[in-house]
Amino acid sequence: MDECAERFLNESPISKHGARIDNLRELDDWKSELFESCSHWFFNVFSMRNFEVSIQDEDGNPMPAQKHRESNKVFNGLLKLLEEFFEGENIEVYKLMTEPAWMDEFAWEQFFFRCGNKVYVLSFYQEG
Repeated sequence: MDECAERFLNESPISKHGARIDNLRELDDWKSELFESCSHWFFNVFSMRNFEVSIQDEDGNPMPAQKHRESNKVFNGLLKLLEEFFEGENIEVYKLMTEPAWMDEFAWEQFFFRCGNKVYVLSFYQEG
């Protein structure tokens, strides 16, 4: 698994930022971790523009819509695709931690899905 992460790092756009692998952390609850990442990656533009779509939580308090898992259609669509792709397989999911974790206007985040002897990478990368 470490060899896959090293190869990915060296062949991805992250390599041009001088990032190095800090560790590859196995995720106990990868769906929750991915939900938090997707809420940030897909909806960060809201906070950048001082714009927010709110809904009420179970107690009637307002909360950002993208943080409500059941109504976050972007995350739920991605999760459905991943579950269909890995259906019936025993998978282990890891998150690549790098140093630095981001640089200036560049940001990145990677999830590694190990399924048998294959590894799949879900990569988020933002430039500017």
